[in-house]
Amino acid sequence: MAKIQVQGMGMYDDKTLKKKIIQLATELQKNAKSGNWNKASENGIRALGRMWGAYQDYARENESVNEADDHEGKMAKAQLERSMKYAKMIYKIIDNVGDGGEVSMPAWVQSKLTKSMDYLQSVYNYLDGKDGLDDKFQNKEN
Repeated sequence: MAKIQVQGMGMYDDKTLKKKIIQLATELQKNAKSGNWNKASENGIRALGRMWGAYQDYARENESVNEADDHEGKMAKAQLERSMKYAKMIYKIIDNVGDGGEVSMPAWVQSKLTKSMDYLQSVYNYLDGKDGLDDKFQNKEN
């Protein structure tokens, strides 16, 4: 079984690391939904980032991983659902503050919004084949 080094956390086999990532992500989602966010939650986010990064590095190096056995699709959907919720909440805040007009916000806020849109567009273009490479998720017959 493959061993994966997670910075500051030790070595894990790939299946154990996937389980830990899913467990921690689920726990953090529950904390966020219940409003029970604290310093431990922030540390959990950092740990999740380190674990996810190490797992992604491992997956890139071992592309023969059985995708049907992976939880990446489920995790991607959960991340997109959360992103949609945040986008709607941000939209409502801006709409309420600006009374439908212009809203003044710091440059760093606008920069984050621009980056998030760019990242989502890049993922879409990759999945849809608009990045100049073959379409990743369409049947060859279509």
